[in-house]
Amino acid sequence: MRMTTVLVLVENLDMYLPILESSGYQLIRAPTAELRAEAIAAHGKSISAVMTRGPLGFFAEEMDALPNLRIICVSGAGYEKVDLPAAQARGITVTNGAGVNAATVADHTLALLLSLVRDIPQADASVRRSEWRKVVRPSLAGKRLGIVGLGAVGLAIARRAAAFDIAIGYHNR
Repeated sequence: MRMTTVLVLVENLDMYLPILESSGYQLIRAPTAELRAEAIAAHGKSISAVMTRGPLGFFAEEMDALPNLRIICVSGAGYEKVDLPAAQARGITVTNGAGVNAATVADHTLALLLSLVRDIPQADASVRRSEWRKVVRPSLAGKRLGIVGLGAVGLAIARRAAAFDIAIGYHNR
């Protein structure tokens, strides 16, 4: 049985890569541009899969150097720098993880919103200086939040905002 060789460009999947290795995949880790170019030059004929992220992408000239490439897996929703026409012309499947980061992005968005509205960094700093000013900080309850794009991330933000009794307005395609 021929082992599937995967070129891994993504630098933040270390906890998942052993699962692939134990399933019989040969992984070539290349998290920098230099290692990427070296790996493609040295192993181009054996690579049949690439794991990347949207900002890292994968380009036509790289696809040309990988004659056995069958799939480009993008970890995350965006695939903005993957040359889709080049992949399609070569019969290469491109996948992405649409919605996979929605909960994390929504959590972070609400954390930033709370921090901004409630002035949390400044309040924290004043408490640490033992300054106990009685400042009334606004509540999110009763406010209105506008969301542009009600995809997976937008919906996750809306659900979390609703728990704070925030009215939701949105614009979608």
